[in-house]
Amino acid sequence: MESCGYLPLSISLLAGFFSSRPHWNFSQLADELTATHDRLEVLDIGDRAVAAAFDTSYRDMPAERQKFFRRLGLHPGTDIDVCAAAALGDVSFGEARSELEALFDDHLIDSHVKDRYQFHDLVRDYARALALKDPADTQEHALRRLLDYYQHTAGVAGRLIAMMPRPEAAAPTTLPSALPELHDQTDALAWMRAERVNLLACLDRADRDGWSPRVIGLTAAMASFLQKEGPWRRAAGLHQRAIRLARDQEDSLSTAGALHDLGRIREALGEYRVSAKLYQQALRLYQASGSRLEEANVLSSVGSLRQMTDSVWFGRESHQQALTLYRALGDRLGEAYALSNLGRSQQVLGQYADAAGLLQEALGLHAALGDTQGMASTLIYLADVRQVTDGLPVAVALYRQALDLYRSLGSRHGEGNALNSLGAVLGMTGECEAAAGVLQQALEIWKSLGNRQGQANALFSLGCVLEATGEFDAAADVLQQALDMFLELQDRIGRANALHALGRIRHVNKDFAEAADLFQKALTQWQELDNSLGQAEVLISYGELIRESAGPLQG
Repeated sequence: MESCGYLPLSISLLAGFFSSRPHWNFSQLADELTATHDRLEVLDIGDRAVAAAFDTSYRDMPAERQKFFRRLGLHPGTDIDVCAAAALGDVSFGEARSELEALFDDHLIDSHVKDRYQFHDLVRDYARALALKDPADTQEHALRRLLDYYQHTAGVAGRLIAMMPRPEAAAPTTLPSALPELHDQTDALAWMRAERVNLLACLDRADRDGWSPRVIGLTAAMASFLQKEGPWRRAAGLHQRAIRLARDQEDSLSTAGALHDLGRIREALGEYRVSAKLYQQALRLYQASGSRLEEANVLSSVGSLRQMTDSVWFGRESHQQALTLYRALGDRLGEAYALSNLGRSQQVLGQYADAAGLLQEALGLHAALGDTQGMASTLIYLADVRQVTDGLPVAVALYRQALDLYRSLGSRHGEGNALNSLGAVLGMTGECEAAAGVLQQALEIWKSLGNRQGQANALFSLGCVLEATGEFDAAADVLQQALDMFLELQDRIGRANALHALGRIRHVNKDFAEAADLFQKALTQWQELDNSLGQAEVLISYGELIRESAGPLQG
């Protein structure tokens, strides 16, 4: 015990060592440990007794296991699965699992989840110190195999979870010897979440080593996941670095891809003007190179952004251009995505029959492709239409279907969207207590994700629920918070809705002049957006205000 420094890790290691030698006695073990103390040169980790225990266990391994152990020491992340270990060790899946289990039995690694392993920090330092004594080219080849594995698998996962189609990445020089089974979006999301920290660590390692193409490729492979789950500030930095490196490499296609990916992150952060500029830069590069699939993807992003910040008509035009390109390319996922976006445009314009037809077509395509998140987002758009054409109960059922689908994927972003919509329509049905609870859930999700657009939408709907329950002062406070966020985000649709709602509150409080001013601002906003439904709703409120105030108002 004293020779082990009284540390549990050292004691466990030597207990395993001793148990495999029934013909030894404690005196022989003590002699071995003392000799190891004297010979240890590999590592100085403060406590020589711990290092001696590691060295005793390491020297007892077969040569191939020693090599495998050293390769594990090169992994830059926090844990490793069998497939990654196979790539790093240049062995088969079965061999990697066998070696990992042997190291686990020898107490050199831990395993808290099936087929995932991690070093104790001190053992990792020891393994890394041993690995760094290998020839530099041996270390480099192992790391390149690992990065090949992560980039290839992240690319497969990223295409499964992407809302829009992503082009196939170039295959690695040598296909990894073992790959996880990623059959659908659920598998892909689970793998990405489990590997997030490792992927980011590999990116940083590749950047430190000056492997620019690796950094660019792995960042692109992670883009769909970063867009969906963030962290967005970190994601923005990663894409900005990829843009710089791609430009240094004079790689216009990779530059365009990173510009588009950064634009989507900036849009998620509410930086719409920056996002619009990034989209335009990406679009010009793709059009110049004749990359039609990528051009269609950027047009889809431009359409959604313009619909929110500029004009629904302009947004619809971009979505129609994207749909034409997707169909010419025979890309069914892109077609489904564009149809859903076009249906959303028609819904905002009040053309409900056309919107429903487009959305039903999109829903059928998403279902045929097994695209769960595409189905969920389209169901939300369809529910927005059905609440006008078929009544609120139908819309509630559709929102709940979308919510269940997002929760099955573990998509917090999607869950927040579904909760926002469900809470708003529950308020319209008079279930105000339930609506407020649902919207509070949404608000907490958006705060945890740092999504100010989602927060603004949830606050707006919550303000409307408070208005419906007669809590007008509280409603005004919440709606003002929403309006401030919409102004900051340059969300013109959100701004028009919030101005209209605040105008109704001022009307109730008999502040007729202020109500008229707010209605006029909302009306102007809807006119600039070419939104006839929004204009009609404001005009109805304006008419009621004029009638009650007993005369025409200025404005």
